[in-house]
Amino acid sequence: MPGKGKQIGDLKKKITKKEVTSETEKSTSAKTTGHSKKKLCKYDNLQVYIFRVLKQVHPEIGVSKRTMAIMNSFIKDILDKICNEASQLSKFKKA
Repeated sequence: MPGKGKQIGDLKKKITKKEVTSETEKSTSAKTTGHSKKKLCKYDNLQVYIFRVLKQVHPEIGVSKRTMAIMNSFIKDILDKICNEASQLSKFKKA
């Protein structure tokens, strides 16, 4: 019987250590992941949508990976400019 008590005590210690480490990981990950990164849009990769539009306009034409990467960065840049302009307009309207 005394051996079982020791095993149960060891299990309690292991469980509490796991809980403590998971709680500290959550708190540190929340601090590091905060709002430090600026996210342009909900979708980082717009290649699927670019390809769909291309196939609607020109079904027989394909696109290389390099061209798709250029189009993806172009669309992201345009969306960023639109968001910045909308932000400036909303600030201007409030003032």
